[in-house]
Amino acid sequence: MHQDPSLSREDKLFLSRIADAERICSDRGIPKFTAFLDEHQLSLLLPMLSRMPGAQLFGGYEDAERRVLGFFPDWMEPAPEEFPISAINLSWRKSATLSHRDILGALMSRKITRESVGDILIAEGEGSVFVLSHLAEQICRELDQIGREGVHAEVGTPKLSLLEPKFEERSGVIASERLDCAVAFLCSKSRSGAVSLIEGGLVSVNSVVVCDCDVRLKAGDKISVRGCGKFILDILGPQTKKGRLSIRIKKYI
Repeated sequence: MHQDPSLSREDKLFLSRIADAERICSDRGIPKFTAFLDEHQLSLLLPMLSRMPGAQLFGGYEDAERRVLGFFPDWMEPAPEEFPISAINLSWRKSATLSHRDILGALMSRKITRESVGDILIAEGEGSVFVLSHLAEQICRELDQIGREGVHAEVGTPKLSLLEPKFEERSGVIASERLDCAVAFLCSKSRSGAVSLIEGGLVSVNSVVVCDCDVRLKAGDKISVRGCGKFILDILGPQTKKGRLSIRIKKYI
């Protein structure tokens, strides 16, 4: 696997581990899986995924943000059910408010590493967390309290209502379809503030980090801005009478 010499040491080590997993699958004829990959790791991986025969990403459900990379040998059909991912369903009092951070903190306090945990989905009084399967039973045994709130945990299939993304919609106008114009609108920042975010490597488009402010967007693009959230560019255009572009976005909540 060719590596960009400009990559950080950490990124080079990550790609080396990916190459090792691919080699083990090929040499031994067995499936090989990574832990859950974060957005930055996926941005490094996605451009080269088409050159990896038998490779597939899955995070436990279709729109998962954190995903596991699986390498499958020639004799084996890649399939979601083959991935070592389990969903743990949680329930607690509806009057209590538990956050993504609360649940993640409770897991990490029990020595569960971040890369062992995928997406965490939350609704009123319930939630689901995706984890590597070998940890699922341990988590269900040990996770009976989050902060001061008692919880019940069991392995199962998440409710469809949890898997369906929820959005806030917002409309406005921007100067052009350039990435910096869109990011300024999405994050309610000045154009220079948007440029800082983009050039700082904090913005990704369709899961790939983009550092070029002049990239042109189109309807349907998914934009993620670290610290601001994740968005879908739902509608872009038409132009207004003053030559600006109408925009409507959906923000994941």
